[in-house]
Amino acid sequence: TLTRVFIHCGNIGSETNDPGSGTVTVYKNGSSASATMTVSSASSGGNPFISSKTDFDVDYNSGDTFNLRFTDPSGYTFQVGPTRAVAYFVKR
Repeated sequence: TLTRVFIHCGNIGSETNDPGSGTVTVYKNGSSASATMTVSSASSGGNPFISSKTDFDVDYNSGDTFNLRFTDPSGYTFQVGPTRAVAYFVKR
């Protein structure tokens, strides 16, 4: 079960203001798992920043695939890379 995701953004674009956020969608076996998180640069001061979500509850089985998709705000290029992610899974 996916429980937590932490995303570190290097913030190459020095993003700080509106729209100042993007959406990360969790994918399971190539399809959206209907689980998302917001990545926001609003309080970054233009520096690298970390966004996290600690209440995911997406079940995976042996052989399932896991992906994350980062989507920019509509009509805006959100330049926050390079980006690294850490995902926590627990066996239930």
